[in-house]
Amino acid sequence: MNIDGLRNGNERAINVFVETYQKKVFHFLWKYIGNFHDTEDLVQDTLLRVINNMHLFREQDFFGAWVYKIASNIAKDYLRKKRRRDNKLRDVIFKRVHREDPCSELLNREVHSKVITSIQALPVEQREVFLMRQEAGLTFKEIAQILDIPINTALGRMHYAVEKLRKELEGVI
Repeated sequence: MNIDGLRNGNERAINVFVETYQKKVFHFLWKYIGNFHDTEDLVQDTLLRVINNMHLFREQDFFGAWVYKIASNIAKDYLRKKRRRDNKLRDVIFKRVHREDPCSELLNREVHSKVITSIQALPVEQREVFLMRQEAGLTFKEIAQILDIPINTALGRMHYAVEKLRKELEGVI
């Protein structure tokens, strides 16, 4: 990633950044909040916030983790503002994502819906660690750094998330 190019507003560096992170951040945020249309907006907000705050970024080795920290903070803000869930809207979202998400070809509608619902039902602390690990592919060290928690706490939250999902999805998958 061309950090200096991003800091200077270099169009090519910005394009490379967007191409590299747009889909990754989308999948992370969509599974975090479960709303397709709002996710599109939150992805744009995340990418713009990263570009506009490049002057705050210090460690090039952890650039990806920094991007996901910004995405996670934006998702938390969104969820705080919008607490209620609309099941009808979620069904519409599932239909759109089902057509566009290649992994959904492997899962039938009922199973896919149950998996997403189960992930969204996790406590926020567990959900964010689970998604940062599974969707973003971050290490537990990076997750701990992003969330400003001890690495053992990150590992514990992941363990509890996996156990809850295993129990919730037993017999479904």
